[in-house]
Amino acid sequence: MTNSFINSKVDQKNLTFGIDKEKGIAKKCRHIHVGSANQFCPNLKADYASMPKVSEEKYLGDIVSCDGTISKTIKLRESKGTGAISQIMNILKLVSLGQHYVKIAILLRNTHFINKVVVNSEVWYPIKEDDFKNLQKLDESLIRQILHVSASTPIELLYLELGLIPLSDLIKCRRILYLHNILTRNEDQLLFRFFKAQNRNPSKGDWSEIVKQDIADFSLNLTFDEIKRLKYAKFKTIVKKACKIYTLNRLLLIKSSHKKGENLQYSKLETNQYLLSNKITVSQALLLFKIRSRMLDVKMNFKEKYQNDNMLLQCDICTDGKLDDQSHVPVCSGLVKNQNIQFEYSNLFSKNNTTLKKAITEYEAAWNEMCALRSQKRKQM
Repeated sequence: MTNSFINSKVDQKNLTFGIDKEKGIAKKCRHIHVGSANQFCPNLKADYASMPKVSEEKYLGDIVSCDGTISKTIKLRESKGTGAISQIMNILKLVSLGQHYVKIAILLRNTHFINKVVVNSEVWYPIKEDDFKNLQKLDESLIRQILHVSASTPIELLYLELGLIPLSDLIKCRRILYLHNILTRNEDQLLFRFFKAQNRNPSKGDWSEIVKQDIADFSLNLTFDEIKRLKYAKFKTIVKKACKIYTLNRLLLIKSSHKKGENLQYSKLETNQYLLSNKITVSQALLLFKIRSRMLDVKMNFKEKYQNDNMLLQCDICTDGKLDDQSHVPVCSGLVKNQNIQFEYSNLFSKNNTTLKKAITEYEAAWNEMCALRSQKRKQM
């Protein structure tokens, strides 16, 4: 029995595999017409069997839809992202992680959540800015839950303090890295020829045009030929570094338009040391984030709620007529007066871990006492 005879038999078996002989339809193939209805669209067949016509089909984790958009894929990822958030928060609540809480939370976000939400995102197109909004909101919601802060917390501070890259920038990074994969393929392969055709005759929204804009955003002064000649490992290092610089500059630009966090300085995108320090407890680290982002529950952090009226913004506990702001907490709680402690509010922003630990320990005690006084006053009303 010759090899050619064996191969012909195998090919024949592959053609008829997955065909319902009684109904005469292909069970493993689908016919999707993308675009407006056309009477001249032919009936597609696998061997002799007709392919069932469908409006959408799940393929490799994405949904191929007859409208040619990725909206249904995005909705599918939203559902997966919501489930991932629930799983992550259950782990963080049920497992005692001690001072590794933030480190593990970041790890779970980067692996469990990100990998479920943006898998295959490097090939998505056509895309619009609005397509990623709901996915981005899920990411922001997860970070807020990790840090135990409200929805009004400035978005840019969530990422700057934890040193995280937003989803939109991560997808840009993945897309550029996938470009290297395409450029280094055999020129006879369909994917390479498809990319070349787009690049030769570009249209608005083409994948080739999107990735060109990504390269420009990251300030990568590299041609396609130069990218092709680079080893993947080296190119990946270059792109990741450029992504961090781009993200940092973009977040700092947003921060400059907000008052909250205006006194905070960032030179690079990395997790702030107080969130990882072994000297600082989890509760102290989360309290420090609220202080640094001016999201602590004091009146001066939410002036609009009190109509910017100085009378309404005064502290309800003490009778000194002082404004209820973050620096007033140690004074109001009696930490300074009763215990004769020289508390320096600026030490809460110190880069020295010893100084920071002493300051946040004293401030946490003062804050807990102030919360107890508030609760007591509410009961008396």
